[in-house]
Amino acid sequence: MKIAPNRKDIGDYFVSYGWLCLIFIIVSYVAWYWPITAIDAIKSSEKINFFVESYGLKENTLSSDIVSRFSSKGVVESNLYCYSPKDASISTYYTKFGTESDFIILYQSDLDTMFQNVSSTSVLSSFLPFTSELKSAAISQNDYAYYPVNGADYALKVFDASDPTYNTLHPFSNLINFITDGVTAESSYLLLNAKTPNFAPYQSGTTDNGILSLSYFLGLYHA
Repeated sequence: MKIAPNRKDIGDYFVSYGWLCLIFIIVSYVAWYWPITAIDAIKSSEKINFFVESYGLKENTLSSDIVSRFSSKGVVESNLYCYSPKDASISTYYTKFGTESDFIILYQSDLDTMFQNVSSTSVLSSFLPFTSELKSAAISQNDYAYYPVNGADYALKVFDASDPTYNTLHPFSNLINFITDGVTAESSYLLLNAKTPNFAPYQSGTTDNGILSLSYFLGLYHA
């Protein structure tokens, strides 16, 4: 004769074996969900990102234009991350967004601090110098000024605090608010992040989308 399980039997079962069921459910979910998210995740080689230290960005379509222009090269996402010096410490924001950005625009005072120890290989290896080969590949004009470190050009000037003529010729201010009321103006520079995979063959990258985007970006903001 079969006896139907009562509530106590069911309760005892789940006390003894319920945790196995729970583990099975969790493992099954992870086994299904993780591959799906991994497939859908956008790789660093499919993104072109900008980290801009400034007092704001003007209305623009730069991100969508880059995706549209380089979609055939595998670019599916582009972001402009803007940090204001009026906000909290840059270190937290930079750690979250700057380290994954291909292009980094900083004020000269930050570069002076960052490169004060020119023997620091960790700092120097974090950014690509604008070598003559890189300039030939990505920069069609030779009228830019640079930030030198150990005899190499490590950053390209995008705003000159004391030379309006330079800013007229290189109107990056059409995109970026470099100055604001009540704050002393200072020059601003563009660095190339050596840690992203988009500057091949000038580092151990997998794409040259950073080089192509650099050429496109400079072309947009040149008189």
